[in-house]
Amino acid sequence: MDYVNSGAVTKAEPLRGAVDRSRAVAAVNGDFFDINNSGAAQGIGVRAGELVQSPVAGHTNAVAIDAEGLGRVIQVHFDGTATLPTGPVTLTQFNNMIQAGGVGVFTALWGTYARERAVAGAARVTEVAVVGGRVDRVTRAAGSGPIAAGTTILLGRDAGADALAGLRPGDPVDVTWRPKPSDGGGLRAAVGGGSVLVRDGVVQSIADASLAPRTAVGFSADGRRMIMLTVDGRQADSRGVTQIEAGRMMAELGAWNALNLDGGGSSTLLAPGTSPASTRRPAS
Repeated sequence: MDYVNSGAVTKAEPLRGAVDRSRAVAAVNGDFFDINNSGAAQGIGVRAGELVQSPVAGHTNAVAIDAEGLGRVIQVHFDGTATLPTGPVTLTQFNNMIQAGGVGVFTALWGTYARERAVAGAARVTEVAVVGGRVDRVTRAAGSGPIAAGTTILLGRDAGADALAGLRPGDPVDVTWRPKPSDGGGLRAAVGGGSVLVRDGVVQSIADASLAPRTAVGFSADGRRMIMLTVDGRQADSRGVTQIEAGRMMAELGAWNALNLDGGGSSTLLAPGTSPASTRRPAS
């Protein structure tokens, strides 16, 4: 089991493309995303043990697989530091939208989308390119285009921009980062999501009573069995379900813990015997 995407955080594509490249046996769509803009998912992304992207602020729920292949529903945070000549600076995001006053780090995994999107609304911006452990260039605007292999971009907004503003080409900078699971365990794969539907066998009470297509992923109590669910909706023959109803369905299927993923027009399930596109009709 693993996390698959288009190959770039900011390159959206139908699920079929990622499945074909990875030769996955079955797959569902993942996290909520920056629709009609960068396409970046809001939550964590970890593939083959490598951090692809961190969550945006407040979006830390995730389904995760550990090194032994056991699944769980946890929160995954981001831990990163840039050590400057003046001291350490805490990094707030990795290949994702930067929170107020924060400093994000970007790599080639981000893709080609203009990084201005990650600091939208900022009054002050500082971008620093680090190559070989030293500052290569400093600019007062977010860059665009692909990031070269071996280059790390630090991008600060407002207070974060001020923290980087004193850097000059040639200054030494050490940048480290890692995902930080709430249970302290290891991560082989992880994808972010929304509300917890089932926790320790109990269907959770969720105020949102809207009916919609839903996607959910959960695990048995021992983490050895994964349950993937999609429910069609907004159709004459399928009204969709609430999140509580999705939770009940997951519990009935044997999920001890389960998480709601992106739904609506995103809900897609690919499995042996299904059509080349998906098992649903477009909901939006």
